[in-house]
Amino acid sequence: MMPRRLLFLLMITVISGLAAILLLRGQWGGQRQPDGALVPGLQAHLNDVSRIISGKTGNPVHIYQDGEHRWRVKELQDYPADVAKVRNILFRLSKSTLREPKTDDPARLGELDLSDKMAEVLRLIGKDKDAKPLADLLIGKYSQNLKGTYIRRAGEAQAWLVSEDISIESDPLNWADAGVLDISRARVRRVDVIRADGDRLSISREHPNDDFALLTLRARAEMASQAKVNRMAEAFEKLRFFDVRKASLLRGKESFQVVVQTFDGMEVTLSFVTKDGLQWAGVTALYREELRPAPEKSADDKDDAKPVLKVQDEAGIRAEIEQINARAEGWYYLFPAFVMDLLNRKTADLVKQ
Repeated sequence: MMPRRLLFLLMITVISGLAAILLLRGQWGGQRQPDGALVPGLQAHLNDVSRIISGKTGNPVHIYQDGEHRWRVKELQDYPADVAKVRNILFRLSKSTLREPKTDDPARLGELDLSDKMAEVLRLIGKDKDAKPLADLLIGKYSQNLKGTYIRRAGEAQAWLVSEDISIESDPLNWADAGVLDISRARVRRVDVIRADGDRLSISREHPNDDFALLTLRARAEMASQAKVNRMAEAFEKLRFFDVRKASLLRGKESFQVVVQTFDGMEVTLSFVTKDGLQWAGVTALYREELRPAPEKSADDKDDAKPVLKVQDEAGIRAEIEQINARAEGWYYLFPAFVMDLLNRKTADLVKQ
């Protein structure tokens, strides 16, 4: 038999635990409610969304569809938005369900990042701009443990835990389609850096397996580092900007050009101008047949010393060039410092002093 004192202590512990649970439920909004859609009917009207307002209440980002149904970021002078990111947030909203009511006490909303000052707004506008928004939400923190997001519907005090990660971007740059180029080092044949004062740096190689030669190396001069020369060719892979401006609104002084040629027939020119101490680049691409390798020899004529150079077909290269020009025409880009460190070089930077 269990001693009476021990039994009494066990009962006190159980009662205290139940009381704590009931107290917490009272603080955070009551018992769990049946699941329901966060935005009822949204899934059937995803194609009707024409604008997304996202971010801090006083300074939101506006993403909208233009007359040709292309998504753009208003705060970036109407630069194209990342369509995958737009589709992702719409898809997650359409799937999200109400999982549990939380607090409706204004004094406690801040703990969920849902106070008026802390919450981020997420509003979906349909094609009829005068109609009621398709969704009007305040977004709080995401709970990694509960795998859900705390939200409030606009005009309501009630906080909810909902399914899905509804985290949103409040920086316009994070909504942009920020990719500019994606030329792997293996594709790069030659890089030239040409300055307005006539100074020139050129590196080149005959095969993707070769190191780059520094063509502008003067007699009796010696390269400081072969690796440093080779790394210049890495600047064009997954190249993304961190700011963008319309070319028509940016008047700068010509600074230098970087021309990169590939083994598969593409030549890309980055033309830099200086404005307020920053280097902005315009980007153009063109096709050059003479850069492509000669037709493959027959088996009897092949030189076994060098492997056959395999490159992308001409149609694929022309399509890539068209895509680059369509995206970059009329824009200037600001690149990260590590990219500029690779591009903004002179021959003197690559030789032993």
